[in-house]
Amino acid sequence: MGVEVAQSRSSVPQVTLDFLRGFAALYVVINHTRGAFFVGGRELLATGSSVAHYLIVALLQLTALGAEFVVLFFVISGFSMAHSILHSTNIGSFYLKRLLRIWPSYLAATAFAFFVGKLIGAEDIQKNVVLVAFYLHAETTVTPQFWSLPYEVFFYLLCPFILATRKTVVSALFLAIALCIATVAAFGLVLNPAPNFFFNFFGNELAFLACGAVAYHYLDRIPKLKARPYWLLVTLLLAGAWLAKSLTNHINILSSAAMVCVAIISIRSFPDWLARTRWLNLGFFSYSIYLFNYAILLVAAWLCKLWLGIDPHTITNPIAWMAIVPLLLVGCYLGYLLTERPSSLALNRIRQLQRQGRPVALRT
Repeated sequence: MGVEVAQSRSSVPQVTLDFLRGFAALYVVINHTRGAFFVGGRELLATGSSVAHYLIVALLQLTALGAEFVVLFFVISGFSMAHSILHSTNIGSFYLKRLLRIWPSYLAATAFAFFVGKLIGAEDIQKNVVLVAFYLHAETTVTPQFWSLPYEVFFYLLCPFILATRKTVVSALFLAIALCIATVAAFGLVLNPAPNFFFNFFGNELAFLACGAVAYHYLDRIPKLKARPYWLLVTLLLAGAWLAKSLTNHINILSSAAMVCVAIISIRSFPDWLARTRWLNLGFFSYSIYLFNYAILLVAAWLCKLWLGIDPHTITNPIAWMAIVPLLLVGCYLGYLLTERPSSLALNRIRQLQRQGRPVALRT
């Protein structure tokens, strides 16, 4: 491992990857919050089809690509893991760093979700909390966003073998595309069509992750766009993703492919000045945003019913949900301080020791 020289991720500023992760996590929060604290576009139009109502519903379509932005996470993860593999001294070191990076925060988020489930009476998280903790039954009514995490974890397990060299990365992508085409031929365009985890991983998700890894190795061959053509192309791709999803009423291969293109183009051409705007860059705690946001949202909805006597799903004000988003981010930031930040500090210590050639000793 680490013997092949590839296009270094250093040519992509780390702040760019962080910004893209942070924006994707924020978008998922917005998508969840709008869905929980608003009656919905169709219901709003049923109460009165004025021009203002149609305009509002049209604007709310900008928040409709929550699952597609998870695909952006997959692409960035594949890109980052290609870098990590080529700069890891051995397989054990890679696995240790991945374990320390993701599992402590995930366990804390799972525990928090368990207590929220107790609070609101969600039985599935209470019955399956141990399975959730080990990624075996991650998606529950309190943790629906966890659906993507087992795919990422399984990808991490495979990384030392499928991302070891540029040749194996390209081979993995061709295999993933072939399996994806076979899946589409058998089940249609819908994403993750089977109840079987491994079928969905090899038939769909691996293609997105492998695209990111290949983009890392061939980054210099991806055109670097100026600001105007970049924003125009991204806008057209997002519009295409929305159209593909609207036609099928579900995330699908076409909408996901459009988001893969958005991710790769953005990795290469996202404006540096915007990524370096610190108050806009939430990437440093994007993982905590993703882990904690939905359980905190359910607590907010429960309090809304308890204190105000309002069912959030009946709110017809189309912008009221926006007031909840900052509160969720504050809650996620607290989760970051308590869980993700200590893990990141320990991980940085390991990296420093490895650079110095010293044995790794974790403090207890």
